[in-house]
Amino acid sequence: MACASRDGRIVEALGSGVHERPLDELLGEENVALVLRYPGLTRDQQLEMLDYALQKTGARFSFFGATLQIPFSFTRRVCELPLVPGAVRDACLRAFGVLSYAAATETQLFCSQLVMQAYEHAGVRITDADARLISPADILHMREGDVPSVRVHKPLRYVGYLRYEPTTLAALGQ
Repeated sequence: MACASRDGRIVEALGSGVHERPLDELLGEENVALVLRYPGLTRDQQLEMLDYALQKTGARFSFFGATLQIPFSFTRRVCELPLVPGAVRDACLRAFGVLSYAAATETQLFCSQLVMQAYEHAGVRITDADARLISPADILHMREGDVPSVRVHKPLRYVGYLRYEPTTLAALGQ
């Protein structure tokens, strides 16, 4: 999960921390890379997001925050049962995610937190859910036509794949 940058470079939070690096390098390492955008994002907001992400380069990765996503992703399924109204789902997710609130700071970030906080820094509130509770899967499901885990103010627009090479069992030698 990365924030776009300028001149073919991206900012992302990995185990080694928050770094800016060439997009081509990322595409060489990943099998799947897709682009989602917030509709109507202004040029000023894009620059604010970029500025925020670049300011975070050098920050440490939040292993604690990312690790807390694991039990949270299991317990949150209770909140996502069919027919649960959006407001109840949001309250339930906030209750189960209370530990994640202490998990990260501005000096320690995990990938989806970096993306959501960059949007917030630019004045774009995709959701009222805390960025420390949002996983990469949550962001994927915030796209138009999907069913998000949290209430979304304005769905993200699917732009397309930068790379799509699904791994098959045959490719794994099985």
